[in-house]
Amino acid sequence: MKSCRIGLLLMTVLISTGSAETLWQDDFNADSSDAYEILLFNEDRDRVVFAFDYSQIGIPEAPNSPSGGTTGVQMFANDPFEDTLPATSAVQVVPSGLDSALAAATEYTMTFDIWMNMNGPMPAGGAGSSEAMMAGVGFSANAAIEAGNIDGTYFTLLGDAGASTADVRSFTDDGYNANNFDSDTPINVGGAVMNGNPYFADAFPGGIVVDDLPIQGGSDSQTGTTIQGQMAFEWHEVRLDVRGREVSFYVNDLLIARDEDAAIEGNAFFGYADYFSSVTGDPQWGFGLVDNLHIFTPANGDFNGDGDLTVADINLLTAEVIADTNDGDFDLNGDDLVNSSDRVVWIKDLFNTYFGDANLDGEFNSTDFVVVFTANLYEDDVDGNATWETGDWNGDGD
Repeated sequence: MKSCRIGLLLMTVLISTGSAETLWQDDFNADSSDAYEILLFNEDRDRVVFAFDYSQIGIPEAPNSPSGGTTGVQMFANDPFEDTLPATSAVQVVPSGLDSALAAATEYTMTFDIWMNMNGPMPAGGAGSSEAMMAGVGFSANAAIEAGNIDGTYFTLLGDAGASTADVRSFTDDGYNANNFDSDTPINVGGAVMNGNPYFADAFPGGIVVDDLPIQGGSDSQTGTTIQGQMAFEWHEVRLDVRGREVSFYVNDLLIARDEDAAIEGNAFFGYADYFSSVTGDPQWGFGLVDNLHIFTPANGDFNGDGDLTVADINLLTAEVIADTNDGDFDLNGDDLVNSSDRVVWIKDLFNTYFGDANLDGEFNSTDFVVVFTANLYEDDVDGNATWETGDWNGDGD
């Protein structure tokens, strides 16, 4: 029960991760189910399995797992375990007692790895293949939620991109947004249908030959190839950023949805749902997997929200300085400007290093020059192709 004890400790004690404060963390390498509230909308149709070794069915290690870690939380919704009547259904997994720490934090980030599995054949999917991952905040955890009831603010994504109107959905206490995006959030490119939508192309490229997957590939219904917009059969990194009353939902660093006046009073959760009444045609292959849950307060200067100050953050800041848009999220010294002074704050005050420290190891020495000269971008003829780690220390892109 190692992970369970750690989870309970992090409920009440903040620990430092170097540049952020961890509120909850679980790699699910042991059965930590006692540290969570597990809500099933229908106990005869829904199931949650902790410490599930997904390598046994050919699924590779999640991107944020410790080396060799292949256990996570497996979730089923609307599967005919004991009840064979079709109905909508869902499950939620909630860290016990975390709501008080989240209320005190006011700003925090939740991340986890998600794998969506679907029954085929692909790409159309078999009967009942349209099932969704869930991620949310402001949850009372009084009862499980599914299509007909809403609690807090949460977002869902279909693994098969099989809905005719909305593969992406957002919910908040005052209703369901079928179009998913706030009207003043400029990401509504092609609507909330993912299949064929260019906005989702890089995050969900498809092209996975399911016949070639270990163990499940080629068996029963598991044949065919996924298409652009389908997130099934590969790992993705989910992130929820809570900043005051604004909640932003990202997958693979792509902004999927944002609620600018969210219901945030309550707990965080992840889950799995079937908002359609059709029963999965091949139940063993219709499920969601979550691994590596991490909930933490943001660090000043952590612009990509991964919980650490890294070269990615200084590069994002530099790009904002060059763009000259004065985005307040990058204003580190509070002067209402985003310029070279903010880069000085990031390098010297936040990261505590020197200009020229290309590998960000806290020293400026010959190793940094080796890194820069190996990249071979120093004083080349191409404008704007250099970043911090390749020698752009003054922030001009060269």
